[in-house]
Amino acid sequence: MAIYQKAVEVLGIENQLLKTVEELAELQRAMVRFMANGGLEDEYDNLIEEIADAKIMIRQLEVILHKSDKDYNEKIEEKEIEKLLRLENIILMEEANDI
Repeated sequence: MAIYQKAVEVLGIENQLLKTVEELAELQRAMVRFMANGGLEDEYDNLIEEIADAKIMIRQLEVILHKSDKDYNEKIEEKEIEKLLRLENIILMEEANDI
């Protein structure tokens, strides 16, 4: 986690927030290209690269948010559980419709 903290300190919060938006937009574009082109190898490789970039920026975003909210990790975990339970219910409903 030290590299993410250092990046935020050296490059600045605002800069890293903007970079996060940029990297997430690039991931979105890579996903669209991947889907539109039937998962071609070139598109797959680009998608992998953009996922890595987005994950790095999300980890920096977590550093930024944790600074201002010490309960950040607990709040994220709570939301993840809530959303996973909702996903599980959606899956169960879809499986029931297939019967």
